[in-house]
Amino acid sequence: MTRNQQAEAEAAMATLKLQVRALRRYKINYKLLCSQLSELNAQIGLQLQRHEADVAALQASIADLQTEKLVFEARASEAEQALTVQREAARQDTEYSEHVHRQLSSATEILKATEKRLEDQEMHFTAEIDHLKEQFAASNEECAEYQASAKELEEDLEALRMRVIATKEQDAIRRQRDKSKHKKELTARATKLRSLTDELETLRSAMRATKKQVGHIQADNDALRKQLVNMKRDGAHLSDISDRQSNEHGMYVKQLALLKKEKKKLANHVAQLSQEVDQLDNELSDTREKLVERNSELEACRIELRDVRNEVQQGSHALSDAHSANAELVKQVESLQKAEDEQLINVMADGQELRANREQRYRKEVVRTRKLLADNKQRVAESSQDWADIMRNSITAERSAFKNGIMEQIRVFGA
Repeated sequence: MTRNQQAEAEAAMATLKLQVRALRRYKINYKLLCSQLSELNAQIGLQLQRHEADVAALQASIADLQTEKLVFEARASEAEQALTVQREAARQDTEYSEHVHRQLSSATEILKATEKRLEDQEMHFTAEIDHLKEQFAASNEECAEYQASAKELEEDLEALRMRVIATKEQDAIRRQRDKSKHKKELTARATKLRSLTDELETLRSAMRATKKQVGHIQADNDALRKQLVNMKRDGAHLSDISDRQSNEHGMYVKQLALLKKEKKKLANHVAQLSQEVDQLDNELSDTREKLVERNSELEACRIELRDVRNEVQQGSHALSDAHSANAELVKQVESLQKAEDEQLINVMADGQELRANREQRYRKEVVRTRKLLADNKQRVAESSQDWADIMRNSITAERSAFKNGIMEQIRVFGA
């Protein structure tokens, strides 16, 4: 019986030692887990620093892009100002060209009207000259007729003179009458001849003036033709200038369109980078919030682990107290067995009945003590098993939760 109790006490001691060893292993694993968590926190801190450095680099690139955007906007504004100046100059040149074209068209119309008027005048003067020539020819014919009639009259006068000489006496009255009649006719014809001569002279002077006027008109026409040629040359030169300015205006418009496209692309790129920065800021804020939550959870888990550790320490103290109580009970059992042996030795001589009663009483006492030891061992085993299960489950769950959270944070920062 004493050996069995010693074996049970040794088994309880071995169990307690195993439990203490397991608690020490749990303590070592807890320390390793804390060191791993500190390393993971350090890695997360490094990832956060890298992420902040990347964000700072992106912000610097965004600032550079914004400066480039400002430079491009300044260039675009300068180009727009230059284009406005060119447009104003082109507008003025166009207005000047239109004015010159209007002047040229009006001069052309005036020249055409002048040419038509001069042609009409020339035709009219030609017709008048022809008419005057006809009149001059008619007057020449009439003059020839008058001269012939004058010659005839002179001949008649000569004949009359001869007749007068011959028949002075007979024909004095008739001759005087005929003479006066012929004188009147000659006077009328001479007057008509002088008037025709004067008219002919007037026509000749009119022809000379008309020829001079026609010469002046031809000189004016030549001057107008030269002026028209010069104006056409100036118009062609102005047309070339207008075409060249139109081409330059088209080139400036194309350059402005290219600058607007580049500005739009740069604005889209800056907006995309701003969106990426905003997204990274949001991810960083979310990650910081998650990290704060994880740190709070980690702190709560540390507090729970501290509480569990305290409870384990209390359990270990309780186990040590139970071990000491078991040791005391073993000592009491050993002392009782010694006392029983001594009493058995001392009362060997007593009666068999008294011996049997004492043995029965001692056996009851031993059975009660064994029951107390068994109950104490069972309670200690149950409490240690419960604490071991609690520690195992809590550490496994916390370890898996922390590992999953930390791996998720590392994956998020890595992405």
